This record gives sequence, C-alpha cells and structure tokens, in this order.
Amino acid sequence: MIKFLLISIIVTASLSLNAQNYDISFTASGESNSIGSIIATNLSTNESLTLQGSDMLQLQATSTDITKISNDTDIKLYPNPYNSLSNLELQLDKNQTVLIALTNLSGKTLIQYKQELNASTHKFNIATAHAGIYLLSIRTEKKTICKKIIQNQASQNLIKHLGSEPNNISSRSSLKAANNVLSFTPGDVISYRFVSGNFTTIINEIPTSSKVINAEFVECSDYEGNHYAVVKIGNQWWMAENLRSTKYADGTSIPHVTSDEDWAAMRGMGGSTERAYCYFNNSEASNDVLYTYSAATNNAPYDGVNYAQGIAPNGWHIPGNAEWYELRDYLIDNGHNYDGSSSGSYIAKSLASNSGWDTNDKEGSPGYNQLTNNKSGFNALPTGFRKDYYGRFHFNSRKYARWWSRPIGNSGRTNFGLNYSSLYFFTDGDNTGNSCGFSVRCVKN
Repeated sequence: MIKFLLISIIVTASLSLNAQNYDISFTASGESNSIGSIIATNLSTNESLTLQGSDMLQLQATSTDITKISNDTDIKLYPNPYNSLSNLELQLDKNQTVLIALTNLSGKTLIQYKQELNASTHKFNIATAHAGIYLLSIRTEKKTICKKIIQNQASQNLIKHLGSEPNNISSRSSLKAANNVLSFTPGDVISYRFVSGNFTTIINEIPTSSKVINAEFVECSDYEGNHYAVVKIGNQWWMAENLRSTKYADGTSIPHVTSDEDWAAMRGMGGSTERAYCYFNNSEASNDVLYTYSAATNNAPYDGVNYAQGIAPNGWHIPGNAEWYELRDYLIDNGHNYDGSSSGSYIAKSLASNSGWDTNDKEGSPGYNQLTNNKSGFNALPTGFRKDYYGRFHFNSRKYARWWSRPIGNSGRTNFGLNYSSLYFFTDGDNTGNSCGFSVRCVKN
C-alpha cells in the first residue's frame, strides 16, 4: 500500500507539469527549393492539417494538468476513482469526429474509439484490464481534454458507447481549432508529406523541440511518368510506395500475364527466366502491381557491390539482402520495435501503413490498432502476392506485403515481407520460386 501511494504521488506530480508547445517551420532543398504544400498528420490520432510551404505549424501539446483543462464542463466522468467501471458523458454542440483513448502512464494506447458523433450528450462505459492509474483523452476537432483515472479492480479494456440524448442546454461554445495547430501528446509520431510539383518527400519524427524541418526533394519517376513519394530512413532513401511501372527505363514493355494457367507455366526447376507482371486479383483498379523475379531484376546478376537497376527508375535499383537488413537494423536500433526493445525484429507496425490491413488482436502486429502503424514512413500496404504453383493469388490483398530482394549471385530468390498478424519483418530465404508475383520497392543509388 505504501508503494502504491508513493507511485500515486509521483504520478500526480508529473501530471501537473504543463506540456510544451513547439513551432515548426519548413525549408526545401534538392530537386526543388520551394514547398507547394504540406500535410502534417499525427499518426497516433489520424488528425491531419494541410499547410502551404510558407506556413508555420504549431504543435500544441496536450496538457495533462488535471486542474487546468479547458472545456472541462463539456465532459463528466463518474465515479473516479472507481472499482471496475466508470461512466463518461460527453456533450457536443455540433456533429464532429471524436477520438477517445485510454493510455497507460508510459504512453501506450490500450484501447481507442473513433466515430462521427452528432450534437447531443453521449454516454460511455470506460474500463481497463488491470487496476492502476491511466489517462483518458477525448479529442474533439482539434482540442483535447485529458483526465487522470484510477481503477481499483481488474476488468477489461473497454470504451463502450451506450447511446445519446438531447443536450440540456440550448447552446455551448464549441472546441474551436486554431489555425495551423496540430495537437499531440509526448511520444506521438508526426508525419509530414511535402509536395513540390512532381516531387513528394515523407518525413516522420517524434517532436521534441521547436525547429526548422528541411524537405529534401529527390527525383523518383519511371518511364511511364509515375512519380513516387520517397522517405529517408537512416542513410537510405526508399520509395514510400510500391513500383507500378509496366515498362523498363528504356521503354521495353513487360508481358502482362493474367490467367492462372499461363502464370503457372512459367514455373520451372532451378528458376525461370520469364518476365511478367500482373495486378493483384487481375484488378487494374487496385494499382497493386506484382512482378516475377526476372521481371523485377531484368535477369541481371548481382555481385553485392554494383547496383542492378532491373525495373527500377533511373537512379534507383532493386535492393539486395544487405540493404533490407540495413533498414531492419536501423529501425531496431532507433526505437521502432513496437515494445521499445532493442533486440528482435518487432518492427512490422513501424513499416506497415496505418490503414488497409485485416484487423487482428495481436499486439505489435500491423492489423492491431492500425492508427499506431507507420512510425518509419515506409508505408507498406497489404498488396498480397501470387504463388508460382498453379499461378493463383494468395488469399486476399489485406493480409500480406512482400517485396523482391537481390541475393548475391544469381541463384536462389529472396523476398522480405509483413503479415497482418505477425510482429516480424521476415524473409523467406533463398528458396522462393522465381515466378512468384511480389511487389517491388526500390532504394536510391
């Protein structure tokens, strides 16, 4: 009991500190020295703002001072402390999207609720799986209200909407968003998408101070005029989206193979030299282009030193195994494991896009609480793959992402990938069939 009281005192003291706001301005370099537009997104809440390149962004930290919360009369929480279940009443004066989240004191989100709610008083049940001290945050438009809650008995992680009833008062002041203000809590990842003409650069970071962010624009476009967003991770520049070209950089077309039978016919012992591409489930509208190994690499051997361009745009190449491992190791060493550890390859969430995956209840997997994905900016979408045996597509496009890699020499085939229900960034080794259909991500020379 003494230990619990001591922790409570320390936590209460820490909650009384005012959070710091940061002013962020922007510059450009590289292929363009001006920024056309910026989309700033808090990946923890999906709250987003669009700015002009000359604008300044204010990152407004969510205050956890329980005695100085604005608009506190808009909510009612009772009882608090409570045994295993508390009640929340939230009064809204206009239709708007509301995000409610329960987090522990280390910042880990336990459960969240996001919904478009109408102008009325909404009632919820609130609970966590274990007894302890937690933070309840309610984000309404671009203002955030935080409450410290104390639960005395074990229950379950729960934010349950019970319904709504008309407001008891005729009018209330709304939670108005200030211009160019994005709210965040310490540890949130802010993603910046910079656009200048055909150039797009992604920068993801956890804000720690006011600063000037430089957007370096890099050329990445294919023969057909597709322009690709790029992201710098460590010392590497990666495409932040999958290749979708159907031609090599010299204009040579790749055969488009649709039928299962024709695709399976390319399979052969020791590897095939057939070049082919397809769209997942043969749906061109999906924009998910899959390639055989020969199509991706243009059958050029890789010696581990010289770049092999393959189907990549000029100035880019198909990554080798060592480059994928460099990406993996950088993320692990720089806090991208979902659990904060510095060993193991628990970086699937950091690589995965924050939408589009099949849902999953395994913490740390891409399908679990997807709003917290994509800390790295790699933005891996679940585009599925095509099996070489029988030429069939594997399940559906919302479970898997797989990309070709270049092993040293020209024997064996390697791919790296993510699974909606796995914590790991994995590789299949050197026994992958050459005529499997996988996506392609390119890395800059």
